[in-house]
Amino acid sequence: MLVRPLAALAVSAALLLAGCGDDDPTPRAADPTPPASTAPATTLAPVLETPEEFVRRWFAVGDAMQNSGDTSAYRLASPECAPCQKFADVVDKYYADGGFIEAGDRSVLSLKFLLQSREKQVVRVKVDTPPTTYATRRGGDVRSFDGGQSTYKLTLERAGSVWQVGSYTEVSS
Repeated sequence: MLVRPLAALAVSAALLLAGCGDDDPTPRAADPTPPASTAPATTLAPVLETPEEFVRRWFAVGDAMQNSGDTSAYRLASPECAPCQKFADVVDKYYADGGFIEAGDRSVLSLKFLLQSREKQVVRVKVDTPPTTYATRRGGDVRSFDGGQSTYKLTLERAGSVWQVGSYTEVSS
């Protein structure tokens, strides 16, 4: 079923940047806004957010989306990502039909940047997803996933001063 790979994405993936190759020499300390790590998961993108910060926030937004049914922040962070939008559509439908998703927060186990440029980043992310339960409609059967580890390849694209997910796929570890 579509839900597991998508639930695994929005309920199980995150990234970490180890030495971003961003060509922007502007120091982050010059920005008076608080660091992204202090912002709630559902806030809009902070200025000068690194790819690592963006990916971590994107997965946190995905976790919040599943648990609340509010897909707006997730959609804003991945407007050109067809699989992301399809997953948000599934979440919208479940909640509109009286269903739910109960998903824990995913843990990033590792991340490796495969391509780094000013406008595009490609990263492989290994995540651990906790067990998830869901019902597709009110009164429907409650189903569950055991959770576990998954690996994803995400393409991040710069849109002005912010990063967005352009695509993702689940890959073999």
